[in-house]
Amino acid sequence: MNRKPETAALKALLSRIDALKAEMDSEGPLSDEARRRLNNKVRLELNYHSNRIEGNSLDYGETKLLLLKDLTANGKPLKDHLEIKGHNEALKKLEAIAGKELAITENLIKEFHNILLIDPFKDYPELLPGVYKDRPNYLYNYRGERVDFLPPDEVPNALNELINWTNNALNLPKARKKKYRRELYDIHPVLVAAEFHLRFVNIHPFIDGNGRMARIFMNLILMQCGFPPVVIRNETRDEYYRAIETSRQRGTEEFFIFIGQRVVEALEFYLSVAQGGPVEEPDDWEKRIELLQRSLEEEEAPTVEKTNELLWQRFQDSFLPLFELLEQKLRRFDGFYAKHQHGPKYATQEAITGKEKEEPFEAFIRRTYEQEKLPVFQELGYRFHWEGLKNSGTQLFELAFSVRINLEHRFKYSVSVAFPEIPDMEKLYSQTVSEEERRNLVRQVGDKLVEIVENQVKKAKDEE
Repeated sequence: MNRKPETAALKALLSRIDALKAEMDSEGPLSDEARRRLNNKVRLELNYHSNRIEGNSLDYGETKLLLLKDLTANGKPLKDHLEIKGHNEALKKLEAIAGKELAITENLIKEFHNILLIDPFKDYPELLPGVYKDRPNYLYNYRGERVDFLPPDEVPNALNELINWTNNALNLPKARKKKYRRELYDIHPVLVAAEFHLRFVNIHPFIDGNGRMARIFMNLILMQCGFPPVVIRNETRDEYYRAIETSRQRGTEEFFIFIGQRVVEALEFYLSVAQGGPVEEPDDWEKRIELLQRSLEEEEAPTVEKTNELLWQRFQDSFLPLFELLEQKLRRFDGFYAKHQHGPKYATQEAITGKEKEEPFEAFIRRTYEQEKLPVFQELGYRFHWEGLKNSGTQLFELAFSVRINLEHRFKYSVSVAFPEIPDMEKLYSQTVSEEERRNLVRQVGDKLVEIVENQVKKAKDEE
């Protein structure tokens, strides 16, 4: 297949990976006890994060109790418990074969899928464990765009092509005769593993479990070449999905770098353990104690009464950047509807004279500031309204959303959105809404809006 030259950033990352791998090899093998604890820790991390990324509701502690003591979490779906158990069995299989000289085959892929789904999902035959999909499948990406995967009749040839390319690129029997050396490979093993993942998810050969399968086989490739398995953490879920989507539009560089960074993390963790560092992380409550201590050590924000000047500062560094980010991101929903309207809104204690309806919002706020009247604002907001979902027949679906910044209090303001699942954000007037907080809020809103649109599309199709 045709490959683009490696960029300077990617070459530097691969050099860093090779240096860490050489250091790992020089440390020698771990003690049996350290290896056992490390394997258990990594398996727990992989089980929790790989399933959580796909929407599993079990938290880290519940996952740990299920795997160690077979205790189920009250109020959580049975299917979520079964997903963890099936994935754990697949990881045990992965550990058992990772050190053996074997090539990736179609039968091996089907065997892993069977393990992932068959035993825990005996009551879900429609998932076709170990069998390629018999109908088209698709999903909606983070921008709300539909992504269609390869048609069922093209899956066998595409997967066989991927398998042959992977085995030829790795040449495992030759490579495993000696310690890892970069020159044994035409293509760096990390790039082979990352590319296998990308091509596998674009084929999407099964009805369910494709993301988990891609991550399992990516780790099999890495482990066959002497690397530790990598964990794609749920906290990086958005970055992970964006990198996959970007690869479809602009090439593989961003995804390769994302996976390479995870390999660096895995190597650094292994080296830390090899050099006597702890395997276990602090418990959740200990982490919360540390966060609490750090927050108390930080300089306390002053409690000051709102003024014209302070409100103008918050408008420039917090409110307007939030509105602009919402406008930039949520306009992607416009294409789904026949009509849309976005714009600011506000409420004041008294009338503000001028041409506020004829001038840009920012100019209106600036003029109000110059008139020293910003304290009369009770609320600033931004509203989105979409009408007439396209291709929905006679069902006139609409979608609405607004963000409100309440300014009525003398010493603090609050940021709230129209969805009860997203908690309000309260701040003193001396505090800003950080860039991270703005992006997190927009991400939560986007997730919720995509969910609503997906349900509307499904209802429209059901009515056809």
